[in-house]
Amino acid sequence: MITVLKNIQKKLFNKLISLYQIFKYSSKVVIQYEHKTNKTFSTEAVICPVTIENAGDASVYNGDRFIIEKYKKMLLQGDLGYYAYLDNKWVHRSWVKVGPKRIEKWYHLPPQTLKADEAYCHFGETAPSARGYGIAPAVLSRIISDLKSKVNHIYVMVDENNLPSRKTVEKAGFIEIKRKKVVKMFGIQYYKDL
Repeated sequence: MITVLKNIQKKLFNKLISLYQIFKYSSKVVIQYEHKTNKTFSTEAVICPVTIENAGDASVYNGDRFIIEKYKKMLLQGDLGYYAYLDNKWVHRSWVKVGPKRIEKWYHLPPQTLKADEAYCHFGETAPSARGYGIAPAVLSRIISDLKSKVNHIYVMVDENNLPSRKTVEKAGFIEIKRKKVVKMFGIQYYKDL
C-alpha cells in the first residue's frame, strides 16, 4: 500500500512539474547560423549514420526507452541522424531535417520552413565525458560533406547563452545570420526577429 501511495505521489508531482513548465514565463534569444566556410575536422571518434538497428546505442546516455523510440520515429519521418563513438562507446548525437518541410514544434525554438534546398541541424549533444575531443565539429563537418550535393543551405540554431555550442558551430564554418527572441507565456510561444 505504501508503494502504491508513493507512486501516486510521484505521478502527481511529475504532473505538477509539467503544468508549471507549460505555464511559466520564459524568455531567451536564439541565434540562427548558416554554414558558409568548408572546414574539415578529424577526430578519434567514429562517426556513422543512425539506423533503426543502432538507434538504441544512445540509451547508454539517454537511458529512457521513450527517447530511443523517438529517434526511431525521427528516422521513419526522414530525419538523418549521426552518432559518434569513442573507444567503441556512444558519445554523441546530431540530427538533421532536410526540406522541403515545415517544422512546427521545437523544444524552445521558433518554427522553421525549410525549402527543398535547405537542411537544419538540431538536437546535437556530446556526452560530458567526451567533450573537448573535437567530436561535435567533426560530426558537423561530416553532415556538411554528406549533404553538399543535396542542399545549398545548412542551418543551425543555438541559444545565445550556450557559448560552447556557439563556439562549436562557428568553428565548423557557420556564421550568424539572425537572432530571434522567444517568449513563452501561459503555454504559448511568441517570436520576434531582433
